[in-house]
Amino acid sequence: MMSRRIVLLLTGVLLLAGLVFYQSSVTAKTAPEKRTSHQIKLQVLFRTGTVKITQPDGKEIVVKKGQPLPVLPSGSQITVLSGMLLLQMGETIVNIEKSESVLIAINEAGAGVLTAMIGQIEVITANKEKKILFRGTSLNTATGETNIPEVEQEVLGSEAGPSESEASADSPQSRN
Repeated sequence: MMSRRIVLLLTGVLLLAGLVFYQSSVTAKTAPEKRTSHQIKLQVLFRTGTVKITQPDGKEIVVKKGQPLPVLPSGSQITVLSGMLLLQMGETIVNIEKSESVLIAINEAGAGVLTAMIGQIEVITANKEKKILFRGTSLNTATGETNIPEVEQEVLGSEAGPSESEASADSPQSRN
């Protein structure tokens, strides 16, 4: 856990230095990339292994170390098969370790949404708040708000005691 924090801290420092360098090197000659509103461009900040992308139509793409991630349709799932992946989606930094998986999407308002599918996904929001997304938890990358799924609770009658009607049926007055 400590090494994961160190990696996240170091990658954050490298990210800031890289962003400063990147912004200073961008020129007006760069043509904007054509994307539809249902495609997501992720910026890979650091990657040490292989990832699998499962698109909404079920098509799987394996991207090996050194290969760029493609522009992904909304609803794609990214699974880290080996190593780790540090990426940026909007202003949110996402750290995905080996065997962890996230679903990426665009909501109705056009904001990016990350949903942890497997593992504990560490994120740093646009307002520099660190959060951990557990399975099923979603994060809106524009607002930093999380949506935690409700846990279904079983109500066991035997543990809760008899119901009101059962209690009245067993009372001495009801037997008379």
